Amino acid sequence: MSLVTVFQATNKAHSIRYPNFAARIRHLIGVKNNSVDKLKIVSDIAATWVAIVGVLFSGAFGLVEYHNNSRAERVKTTIALSERFGRDQYLIARMKIDAYGAENASELFTRSAKGSAVLSQYILGVIGKSGLGPEIDIVVEFFDELHACTCGGACDEEMARRLFGRFSALTHSNFYPYIALQREQLRSKDYGIGIEAFTKAYRRNSDVCVLLR
Repeated sequence: MSLVTVFQATNKAHSIRYPNFAARIRHLIGVKNNSVDKLKIVSDIAATWVAIVGVLFSGAFGLVEYHNNSRAERVKTTIALSERFGRDQYLIARMKIDAYGAENASELFTRSAKGSAVLSQYILGVIGKSGLGPEIDIVVEFFDELHACTCGGACDEEMARRLFGRFSALTHSNFYPYIALQREQLRSKDYGIGIEAFTKAYRRNSDVCVLLR
């Protein structure tokens, strides 16, 4: 029974006996020789509000239960993506990217001190020589998918940040010049939007789905 139905049924019964609200109140406080009738009115009003409160609590409990079940499904979907990210082509791509970071850590640090232009030139040169572009594309495309899943409500944002935030930040830092170049060559400003969003969310502890630009 809905809140509106409870209130309308009780209010109709009161209105038949007392045509308007003022008449009901005057009867309640002004008639001294009919305490049984007054008690009935008070009982009816109390019963109405008890029913209303019951409906409200029932609705609130239902919303909480729905939220919990809905989040459990989002977490399950996010974990499934995490497991997929640790297999097959994604695992191979991550291993090559990790190897790149380990082999070039010292040079990356040295070049970064000389300015972003010098660093970018070095990163693009290494990627060109090593043929790492396809592996970066695989990871970037995965994060675009993860971003769409999260902002579309199918994945859990908090869980996604915890599982993928650190890796996204490291990958974005190491390969941003390549991502920027791909955006220019593909004429697509959305290339890499997922990894950029997760990187900013991880560093700022903010919402993944805020407008990036």
